[in-house]
Amino acid sequence: MGSSVRSDGIDMQKIKGFTIIELVVALGIFATLTVIGYIRSVDIERRAPIGATVDTVIADLRSIQTKAMIGASQQSYSFSIPSYPVPANITISTTFPGSVITFTKGSGDIAGFSGGNNTLTITQTLTGEHKIITINQYGAVTSVQ
Repeated sequence: MGSSVRSDGIDMQKIKGFTIIELVVALGIFATLTVIGYIRSVDIERRAPIGATVDTVIADLRSIQTKAMIGASQQSYSFSIPSYPVPANITISTTFPGSVITFTKGSGDIAGFSGGNNTLTITQTLTGEHKIITINQYGAVTSVQ
């Protein structure tokens, strides 16, 4: 084996640092992780409005149902676009007749409930993503798909 001292007298064992290959590999890994993080954060920003809208709709339904159960009259909630505020690029469609859900006084059941007409569909027009909220005759949310 040879000496670790170069011909110009520099001891190679005492030199500390990284090679150019090590630096390029580290920068490549960092760049890849940064791009993946950016793409995921953009996707979250794009998908967030539909999740927030689903949560808001469910909370509103529970509130209206509670008012009907403790109040003096039945309560109705309309999902027609002018009366129900939704974020931009979000649409709400429903199979309930007239886009209205009416909770009966006292029990909070849905008036005129029909098994095939019990869903709300929330769609984000930018991505085409949609969530379907299914409600039973008692006004409880049974699924969100």
